Amino acid sequence: MKGKNRLSALLCTLAILCALAVPAAGSSGNTPVYLLAANDKFCDLPGGALPLAVGGTIYIPYSTFDRNLTGVDLGVYYGITPERGTVLTLYALSGMLTFTMNDNGRCEDNLGNAMSFHAVTRNGIPYVPAAAVSNFFGLQYSFLPTTDRGTCIRITNP
Repeated sequence: MKGKNRLSALLCTLAILCALAVPAAGSSGNTPVYLLAANDKFCDLPGGALPLAVGGTIYIPYSTFDRNLTGVDLGVYYGITPERGTVLTLYALSGMLTFTMNDNGRCEDNLGNAMSFHAVTRNGIPYVPAAAVSNFFGLQYSFLPTTDRGTCIRITNP
């Protein structure tokens, strides 16, 4: 168990060092940098998946809710059905959201009501709107800009 804790500490340290090495978001006119944290832990998701902005909305990778990847249980879980053109379902005791990726990421709640938000796909990875999904499941969403390291998107549970 000690080896696992040391490995986790090493990975967290590397993630923080990488975040510090990222140049300022606005310093060279590049695309803004968004970092992701679940509760108090920076997320290092597969494929370097980080939050992104599309049309003024911040989207987070669905894997943000995978406690095995993030080490944080936000109380929201997911399932992906590749048949039927990829359907992403996020669920918790409080409700369920279903995103149909081959229908422009259309979203419905567990009662079949169409939601006013949708998911997007980037590099084959479904992304969901951070604020809307957080609000639906009773999570807290924070948008924390820094002067020189980008913006931290933080999702927390009570």
